[in-house]
Amino acid sequence: MMRYIINAFRNMGQNPHRTVLTMLGICISIFSIVVFYTLGESINASIQTSFGSRDGHNQIYVEATEKHHQHSGNQHREQEYPPEMVFTDTIINEFLSKWDGQVTLFQESPERTGKMYTDPAEKAGCAVVGLGDDGQFVYEMEISAGRFLTKDDVAQKQPVAVISSVTAELCFGNGDPLGNYIWFEDEAQIPHQYTVIGVYQYHGTTYDTPELNRLMLSPTAFIPYTQWHEQFPGSENNTGMVRFNTTGISDTNKMRNIAQTYFSSCMQHEGWEIEVTLMSDALQSIQKYVDLFKQFITIIAIVSFIIGGIGIMNVMLISAQERVREIGIKKSLGAKNRTIITEFLTEAVILSSGGAAIGMLLGILFSYDLSNICKLISRQMPSLNLSPVLYIPVNAVLLAFAGSLLLGILCGVLPAVHAAKMNPADALRSDAR
Repeated sequence: MMRYIINAFRNMGQNPHRTVLTMLGICISIFSIVVFYTLGESINASIQTSFGSRDGHNQIYVEATEKHHQHSGNQHREQEYPPEMVFTDTIINEFLSKWDGQVTLFQESPERTGKMYTDPAEKAGCAVVGLGDDGQFVYEMEISAGRFLTKDDVAQKQPVAVISSVTAELCFGNGDPLGNYIWFEDEAQIPHQYTVIGVYQYHGTTYDTPELNRLMLSPTAFIPYTQWHEQFPGSENNTGMVRFNTTGISDTNKMRNIAQTYFSSCMQHEGWEIEVTLMSDALQSIQKYVDLFKQFITIIAIVSFIIGGIGIMNVMLISAQERVREIGIKKSLGAKNRTIITEFLTEAVILSSGGAAIGMLLGILFSYDLSNICKLISRQMPSLNLSPVLYIPVNAVLLAFAGSLLLGILCGVLPAVHAAKMNPADALRSDAR
């Protein structure tokens, strides 16, 4: 076999320009396949990370909206809601009672902006938000020090706070913030004191809205929502939209229909309606476009293989015509047909596999660079909804390489058989002319 490989390289070296151009065609084909498949799978992985993970427990959004005005349930609107379209405690509690604890209300207060400080002489802009004990998992906060809010903190209205790493750096510098006091001064210049119980770290995950991205990136403190309502009684909550955690519900579609019927019957006002949204619905909608993109990638792969195969077949046919005398001499000296066929097939396989290997390497390297570029853009544009995730589909890459080997064999068969069937005498006469 080594003799065939050496002869193949010798023959390819006789016309290096044609060899390089042929391998370049295969290289570009495999490069395109690797990059596009990596892009498609990375988009899919990004969606799963940005949406499926953060809301993996599957939140359901119920919002009062004006008719003929489409609005995403995960974005807050600051506007006046008619009294009939406000989610009262009575309406919410009656809905929760239908689910025997399997559905819980996600408590979140509006953002309250002001100044945070430990030294009155050095104040930094900051926001305070009230959350329940489930807020850490909804917003995927990584606690780098201390702990998050607990049910007891919420029930007892404890004046405690979980601050961002940015807040900790601004207010405490290199010191340990845990167990120390921190003060928040709102627009009314009334100071509120909290004990720092935890610090969360932000790692660049993009969230659903520009407002939430800004909140997570900016100096922020999260306190129990019960404490928030007690300290800021005059602040109105966004009572036109509520969110429910549906961890214990397997059939969320059924729950959505029940929620739609229940809230639509309880809350009615001319020109307004109730809109119920599942995070899984948004994910499925995006997934449809990803699937279409994958189909498009498959078509590109097929076309690329066909173009690459035609190039190999064309080069091998030309090579057979140029080596007529050589083939005639070998056959006159007793070379069998399978020897001629093996020589041509070996050359075709080397052309296809060599181009494929280079294309694979360049495709993987380019994919890493593309991922870094996407991450950089994401940091500069926090309104993007996706967290860039690089996912190289190893199976698809290996399948593409195997396909290129098969392509070399299939497209080398016709030229090889054509060369093997040459009559030695005709081959020598043809070369003499």
